[in-house]
Amino acid sequence: IVDPLADDPGTAMRKLAPLGVHAFRIQPRYSKQPPARWLEPPGYESMFATAAKTGQALSCLIDVDGFPEVDRMCRKFPDTDVIIDHLGRIGAGPDGAIRDPDVEALQALAKHPKVYVKVGAFYALGKKTPPYLDLVPLIRRVVQSFTPRRCMWESDCPFQVAKDRYTDSLALVRDHLDFLPKNDRDWLLFRTAEETLFQNLTP
Repeated sequence: IVDPLADDPGTAMRKLAPLGVHAFRIQPRYSKQPPARWLEPPGYESMFATAAKTGQALSCLIDVDGFPEVDRMCRKFPDTDVIIDHLGRIGAGPDGAIRDPDVEALQALAKHPKVYVKVGAFYALGKKTPPYLDLVPLIRRVVQSFTPRRCMWESDCPFQVAKDRYTDSLALVRDHLDFLPKNDRDWLLFRTAEETLFQNLTP
């Protein structure tokens, strides 16, 4: 994390590149703005511009109401890798409802070739109970929109193991996404992350 309200967050990002920092968490709470305006602080322009040059990624912990700002910034900085965490937290509400307009709003971000989606935090979405099979239709729609090469399973340490187990989270992708061949499941489980977060950086 770097402070988006600091004088020069882009320089802070560049200084961290030689240390192997490939991605930065961003969210509305850091910008102290409502979700509809959360990327308006000028520091975020610096971060998006810097990430486009260094190869670093910006990882967004947001709900559906934060998607429009991501869309705006991706149109302005099309070369920046942007990651949507936790399937955009769709189904994270108390009722666990996965609403079509929310899924469609996430799918709409697939038009930006550099937007990726982390597929995980299953313990917090939908019924919030292993084996998480209720999330399969959501994952299917997201993967079909973004393709497996822009989706990545996330460990979400330590929260995934606070009350649940990694084996259940992995099993959902490995054993229950039967609409995907093994090669595509490999992209979800590790290959997308390898290509996105473990490439050479340009300090």
